[in-house]
Amino acid sequence: LLDLEDLLDAPGGKPDDKIIMTQLCFYFKEFARHLKEQNAVKSITAACNITRRHDGWIEEYTTKSGDLLVWIAETREKFSNTKKGAEGFGDTTALIEEKRQMFAIYRKEEKPDKKTTMVTNGGLLSTLQASCRNNHRPVFTPADEINTATVAAEFAALEKQETVYEKEMISTLILFQNLDANLSRFNVKAEKAMSWLLRSQEGVFDTVDYGVTATATDCLFENLELCMGQMELYQEYPEQLNELINVEGMELHA
Repeated sequence: LLDLEDLLDAPGGKPDDKIIMTQLCFYFKEFARHLKEQNAVKSITAACNITRRHDGWIEEYTTKSGDLLVWIAETREKFSNTKKGAEGFGDTTALIEEKRQMFAIYRKEEKPDKKTTMVTNGGLLSTLQASCRNNHRPVFTPADEINTATVAAEFAALEKQETVYEKEMISTLILFQNLDANLSRFNVKAEKAMSWLLRSQEGVFDTVDYGVTATATDCLFENLELCMGQMELYQEYPEQLNELINVEGMELHA
């Protein structure tokens, strides 16, 4: 370093040019070294930031792909049950309708959200790979079980299973609606037949008073004839009721 006394005591009050030039060279070299170190620090910092950013993207892509594949597997398992009756869609029209409404919510809300996740995750992978190339890094390639092609194939398989599930569910709903209509007709006919039987039993067959006059007895005969005439109409009811209750699929109904 320059010594102040050397400057003050220099002959003629003028410092030695060689001393000044040497000191200035030292300054320039020190400034250049410091600038180089600063640039190296900036480069290292930028490289670390890129690495951290890439690591974050890799973790995000891997996590989302894994979560999406788990959701697809669970949903496919749920939609694989297309049985009619209590072990499948349910043994009443109300239960089947409840499943249909839940399926509609899935189609409107849950599925679109997952599909958006799949698309954005694919975009994230593209961004990551482009950044790797632009920054001269090894390009990240996800494992086969979580790459975009695998996820897309699994999603397509889910949609196929979903279509089968919806078709079977609608078919089952229509079947149970028809069964409900049969049961309703059965109940109406059965109630009508039972009402007639009770009236006939009480008004005709249970009577112990056969009348004390010919007119009264004739009235009883008329009631009996009327009852016998109605019986001809109701004789077909047992067969009709049997047909209504024994249609295909009735065993599935609660």
